[in-house]
Amino acid sequence: MQTTDVASARQLAAQLAAFVETAMRTAQAEFFGVMEEFDLSISQLKILLILGAETDEPTPSQLTRRLGLSYAATGRAVDVLVRHGLAARREDPDDRRVKRLSLTEQGRATVNRIGDARISALAHLLDELGGEDRQALAGVLASLARSSTRGADAEDS
Repeated sequence: MQTTDVASARQLAAQLAAFVETAMRTAQAEFFGVMEEFDLSISQLKILLILGAETDEPTPSQLTRRLGLSYAATGRAVDVLVRHGLAARREDPDDRRVKRLSLTEQGRATVNRIGDARISALAHLLDELGGEDRQALAGVLASLARSSTRGADAEDS
């Protein structure tokens, strides 16, 4: 009777990281094209992605804490995004001294272009898989999604 070795979580993580790295290299042309089109820095890109993932409109102070930048550096990065029409500032209705940040339609379209480039790169690599392998991967990804949701729920408790 032959036994198969079960990969450790660390081994699987390394394989998954290598796969994602390959996929992201495939998406680099579009990704860097968007950055070049708007002359975006990494910090500005991070702000776009954070604003794109937010359900509410963070304040500059909240964004500063998430980025780990100084308040001045965050403010300069936001200023550029506002000038490019990618982000907007508005007064908080409860306290006019507080500013709220959000993506504009153009900012949302830019974040979507980056996301689409990532998905296209992954799809290109996954096209190489046969139907059985895709089905198996779909099951594993569904299991991981359920597991990560349970983990996030436990952290919220």
